[in-house]
Amino acid sequence: MKLKLRRIANLFLVRHGQSVINVVKGGRPFWRDDAQRKPYEHLEDGDFSLTDLGREQATKTGLALREKYGLFDLVIHSSYVRTKETCDLILAAYSDKERQSMRVWGTPIIRERSVGEHFKLTAAEVEEKYPDWTAKWPTADKFTIQMPGGESMLEICEGRLLTFHEMLLN
Repeated sequence: MKLKLRRIANLFLVRHGQSVINVVKGGRPFWRDDAQRKPYEHLEDGDFSLTDLGREQATKTGLALREKYGLFDLVIHSSYVRTKETCDLILAAYSDKERQSMRVWGTPIIRERSVGEHFKLTAAEVEEKYPDWTAKWPTADKFTIQMPGGESMLEICEGRLLTFHEMLLN
């Protein structure tokens, strides 16, 4: 998709509100055990919705953005459920007429980093399948390290981020 925009005067980045996956995993990269993972095993990372707190955060963010900055020419969110919900709740702070004047675009280009196979694994499974991973991670170069089947930050910068940047500029 090619976007035709005038020069960007302001760019605001808003992270999604608290999501179910944030709470369930408690900031850990892996599932604690199979019992914790079981209720969510059918979901991919992008399928997790916001919590009540996350919805409240998004609503407050929308009110603050509207009050301080007014309307936006373009609002972009990733294809993840939690980012779409955050976007919708932010835009709910605006009237129907105001929302209709703003272009909204959902794209997978700006989704979160894929952690690959690790997303579905428990800590014990990571230890078993990738025994050196836990020891390697704390001292690894976080820009170039790549989880099995996942993306490195370098790959994101050279791929999706560069594509997104070009779309905004062209």
